Amino acid sequence: MDAQSAQQPTSTTYARPQQPAEAFAATLPVETLSRIFELALQHFEWPNEEKGQAQRVNYGLVCRSWCSAALPLPHYTVSSSAKAQRLAQVLQATDRSRQAVRSLDITSEGEKVSGRGAKIAKLLSLCPKLERLTLDVNRDLCAPGRRHEDGALGKVVRDALCKVQLQEVGLFGVSSLPVSVLNK
Repeated sequence: MDAQSAQQPTSTTYARPQQPAEAFAATLPVETLSRIFELALQHFEWPNEEKGQAQRVNYGLVCRSWCSAALPLPHYTVSSSAKAQRLAQVLQATDRSRQAVRSLDITSEGEKVSGRGAKIAKLLSLCPKLERLTLDVNRDLCAPGRRHEDGALGKVVRDALCKVQLQEVGLFGVSSLPVSVLNK
């Protein structure tokens, strides 16, 4: 008898919290969720655009159905290569989000992180309908010693720029840009 009682689960006085897939909000249609998010953020004044975007990204990380409702934004602001990498991961989740991106503002000031160019290039490659890009970098994105050949943006960023159909480009802090990017 003692062995049998030891195998039975102990009862608790609290209920297990609902998981996102079990929650009622997970069953709502995307249109309803989108409207809820619009209303929730409508009168909230953000100190800056990036914080408002961060809240939408947080909503999108709750579950798959929330991601498709919260994240198809036409404009994103990214202030570091780590945030560019995080946004790239979020955009990879749904094709609808990737197709919605029309404008990117990327600021990468003073970062001394290797692989910055690759992270930014990946983000650019996930935005096939990108029309406007503002890129503000204070340090070259190219590999050390390759500035003369690749320009300040580096080969991976240059190649990613050649694949998108930009109508407007703003480059700040970039002193050298290959002619091939300008002549596409």
